Amino acid sequence: MNAGRQGDRPDLLPGRSVDSTVLGGPNRYFDPTAFAVPAAGFLGNAGRNILRGLGLANLDFSVAKDTPLPFLGETGKLEFRAELFNILNRPNLASPDRFVFAGQASGEAPLPTAGRINSTATTSRQLQFALKIVF
Repeated sequence: MNAGRQGDRPDLLPGRSVDSTVLGGPNRYFDPTAFAVPAAGFLGNAGRNILRGLGLANLDFSVAKDTPLPFLGETGKLEFRAELFNILNRPNLASPDRFVFAGQASGEAPLPTAGRINSTATTSRQLQFALKIVF
């Protein structure tokens, strides 16, 4: 939440709480109209790090199979490996746009991109297969 310069804090409007400010959707993760630009020379009343981003969950899986190949000697074998990344294909959304105001004018309207999530933090499901001959 930046009201102008990096590190400035906005005012949390009366009657609003952090819990009621978080909406949770990707188009508006938090309600930017719950904040206002503080008076010039004053630090806003919104606490530091009052909004938390989304959690991240990821499940990776791998399976391997060794098949002996006697014609390659005692230690000769064929290794097969399958690796699945983000096997549940869960979309892990990135942090929302934290810039609420463009300047420091009192009564300034929030930016239209404030609170919007524009990307994901991890990739979608990926599969990887490998064969290796050991001799």
